Amino acid sequence: MTSEISDWFRTVVEAAHATGRHRRLDTVLGPINILAEPLAEPAPNWPSTALHQGAASSPFATVVITRSRPPAAVDRLLRSPAARHSNYQGHGAFPVRWLPGTHWLARYTHGPYVLRHGRNVIIAGADHTTAQTWTDRVLREVLIHAGRAHGFRLCHGAALAFDKDHGLLLTGESGAGKTDLALKLARALTASVVTVDRGILGHRDGHPAVGTLPFGMNVHHGTLTDLGVVTETLADQYPPVHGKHYLSVADTQGWCRVTVQPWARISGVIAVVRSRDAPTRWRRLKHHEILAVLAAADTGASDPGYQTDWLGLTPVQSPERRTPYGSLDGWLLHYRPQDALPHDWINDLANVAPPAPTPYVCCKKQQQEA
Repeated sequence: MTSEISDWFRTVVEAAHATGRHRRLDTVLGPINILAEPLAEPAPNWPSTALHQGAASSPFATVVITRSRPPAAVDRLLRSPAARHSNYQGHGAFPVRWLPGTHWLARYTHGPYVLRHGRNVIIAGADHTTAQTWTDRVLREVLIHAGRAHGFRLCHGAALAFDKDHGLLLTGESGAGKTDLALKLARALTASVVTVDRGILGHRDGHPAVGTLPFGMNVHHGTLTDLGVVTETLADQYPPVHGKHYLSVADTQGWCRVTVQPWARISGVIAVVRSRDAPTRWRRLKHHEILAVLAAADTGASDPGYQTDWLGLTPVQSPERRTPYGSLDGWLLHYRPQDALPHDWINDLANVAPPAPTPYVCCKKQQQEA
């Protein structure tokens, strides 16, 4: 890589430390610093209680946002035969081209440049109107692929947190009702939501843990109705797509009246299966069944984003997935969203939800029965 690019990279990082706006995210991997010019300051899709003023002295990673463009040498290198052309043509989270090297270089279609050296990442050429979008996308890459280097795997599931040592992971196929159940349990058990769809699952301090990713939350119209949300008003701001409203993290907290936090240690697993005809019912899972449920929730082998590490954050030899440390409780729930949650099951969840939960009226049918 040219000295011109190295000098520019170092100058931008030093200037951001000296004059930029400093914030840090609390993540399951550790603190991530966000350093931005005042007019390019993003508002990441992240729980407000885990977004702090000031930079961490020993961050897991640092993301710098600048409106300035990198040297012309970066464009020349990205046009070279050595640059890799994305199969996704720059759509979504994928750049149109990227180039491995001492500095990893990439360029989004009609978007900013992204350069990485070590654990410092620069988003260059982003203005204040698009800074949040690009920052969320790059943060997802950092959490997914740097997390992979620390044994974390991409996970399809929802998660709740009761306190720093107790949480629940909800797994199941798309359409099983994970989001609906997670939001209703959050209110029934006075728990915080970690994620309702995707996260990274691994170990923190020797304990199974799940962390969120900077996405909004896709919530079904019927779920919001059951939760008492005035969806006619909400639809003006978040029009439904395929029957779901894509809410920002901040608005999920406000509209759904839940708290959100970025990660939790997992002490219980719920395998959710959609029940079309029979009423909601449950049973306890055995240890080998819990392991099978966790393996099924691992979407690393099938997700194209997990396979395309265009920032070079994952070492060639990544740690293997670890089996759970210690014991986990587990339940199989055949779930029908219109049903009241079984009281005996809610009481059984008290084993992982200190203090003992109080049943909550979470749907119209349960209100009528109360």
